[in-house]
Amino acid sequence: MQIEIIRIRNYFGFNILDNKKNIVISSSGIGSNYNRGIKPKVSTMANLHCYAWDAQKEARELLKKSYHVEIPDAYRQNMGGAESASIKEISTEEQITDRYLEYLHTTRDELESAKGNPKEEKNVKQKIDLILQELEKIRNKLEEEKDKAKIGSLIVAFKKLSSLLPDIKTASSVSSFLHYRDGIKPTAAIIQKQQLQPEEITEILEDYGYKACKSLKNFYTDLVFFRNNSNIVISNIDGQELIELKINNKLCVNNIIPSSHLKDIYPEFSIEFYQKFWRPIVEALGHFYIDDFDILISPTISRLPDAPKDPSDFVLDGWDVDKKQKKSVLLSFRGKKPIWLFDVAKTNKTASAVSKYTEQNYLRSIVKCTDRSLESIYGRSGVVIQVIPLTDMILLDVDFGEGLENVRLSERQIQIVA
Repeated sequence: MQIEIIRIRNYFGFNILDNKKNIVISSSGIGSNYNRGIKPKVSTMANLHCYAWDAQKEARELLKKSYHVEIPDAYRQNMGGAESASIKEISTEEQITDRYLEYLHTTRDELESAKGNPKEEKNVKQKIDLILQELEKIRNKLEEEKDKAKIGSLIVAFKKLSSLLPDIKTASSVSSFLHYRDGIKPTAAIIQKQQLQPEEITEILEDYGYKACKSLKNFYTDLVFFRNNSNIVISNIDGQELIELKINNKLCVNNIIPSSHLKDIYPEFSIEFYQKFWRPIVEALGHFYIDDFDILISPTISRLPDAPKDPSDFVLDGWDVDKKQKKSVLLSFRGKKPIWLFDVAKTNKTASAVSKYTEQNYLRSIVKCTDRSLESIYGRSGVVIQVIPLTDMILLDVDFGEGLENVRLSERQIQIVA
């Protein structure tokens, strides 16, 4: 099933399409294949929304309640693309039972082949978990006891297969972090690992996307979001991408990046990007994870400042994820062309104490990238266009030319050649 967000004058509605692009459900009426059990929507302005993300949210909720089952993409790909029409009505119980019985036989064979190979065992385990989730949805929607019993037998069979594999369903939950209020301090529970179903992870990521769109309502009304692997992309309804939220393995947002279209106007580390995009999004999400220091910050604990007119430093209270204790971080606004960045909040060192070069040595010099992990620029030379002295290091913005973006590198990643 696909969701299409539509503009109706200055309002937004939605269509839910099947895989042949036929309208199944519409916010402005009912489609030719309208599902039983869902009340038809009347074509009135009351069913439209002022913001595109609200229309998308209603469509997603409606889709979750629909009487359809979709075979998980990961499993369908493993089946070699079997079943070109992957969406079936629940009324075709026999077809569904036969299909999942076929999956059961295939999965047994896969399990035998995967034994002793941790990576393959993990893949099989994940596919079984997806199938079990879908089977539970189907059983809950069935009315006839005999049909429920058939699906129940399949669930038991898949669970038996799953029990033969190691339990790898762990992810870091930040759900408690999403909902805590002012005055409640973060604890180790925020970053504890616990078992999460794929559906729960989806719910957390969709919550991020919805909140990020809503945070920008003063500038945009036509934003929607979609998942790109484990990340969230914010775009307008015409498909022009705006922002990408990077999500780490703890399910925390650890980067907010402007699209190629937006960064020409608002570079990622510019004061304007901080004020117009980064700050409102983080305030809406309630957290941001700083990978360089393994520190989690929250606007409910330390308020994010407005971008200052003059160079300034602000100390924010954070949470050290590894040591499970409070730790401060410095939000710094500096430079002739002001930029913003995070630094460790301590004053007993200076960058000159750990660097053999000064800011003047680097500015406009030619440097070569010596970091082999950066394949696209390794061995290439570029001009230093900005120097950022931090507490423990110096960072350099290097222009490598020839259509490549400016790259921020540390001293250990470069060598001065001229």
